[in-house]
Amino acid sequence: RTVRALTDYDRELNVKVGSITRIPAADASMDGVLAIGVLEYVEDKVPEALAEVHRVLKPGGFFFAEVPIANTLRQLLYIPLKKLEKALRGGKQATFSNYLFNRTELQRQLEEVGFEMTEVKPHELPEDDSHYGLYIDFKFLRGSEPYKLNALGRIVKGVANAISPWIASTGMVIVARKRATKSNE
Repeated sequence: RTVRALTDYDRELNVKVGSITRIPAADASMDGVLAIGVLEYVEDKVPEALAEVHRVLKPGGFFFAEVPIANTLRQLLYIPLKKLEKALRGGKQATFSNYLFNRTELQRQLEEVGFEMTEVKPHELPEDDSHYGLYIDFKFLRGSEPYKLNALGRIVKGVANAISPWIASTGMVIVARKRATKSNE
């Protein structure tokens, strides 16, 4: 549907469907790549996906990505509780759903394939009473509408953001630029 809507909007657009690990484009042929809701689903292939994006970008080209992060609250509460849940269920391996990225680790992986970081910012729903991550991760913080927080959820969001927007941020937005050559060359 999306491809059809784009080509209906502008028949001159060159829209292709592909995988981030096998982008249907020639080497150094793109000025930019946008990946929203993509990298977190390439199980065991994040480095391969980043290398593929690097391959198709022209030198100086930009990579824009938004990914979910393993923020402080998730590291302290959500992830340990998920591990406990797994143990209580007899250690059965859950089906892969998506990655929660570590900010430093993802930046390191991007730099290893030849990107320089231009911008890294936390990303969250802008309304004071809404929060995607707190709503999804902690059911006791949910309000009556999707992604709306109850009074306790609003307090948690407010306190976390007053300390640092990274503490509870659901995701991060990254802008990286392809260097002319890899740093290790």
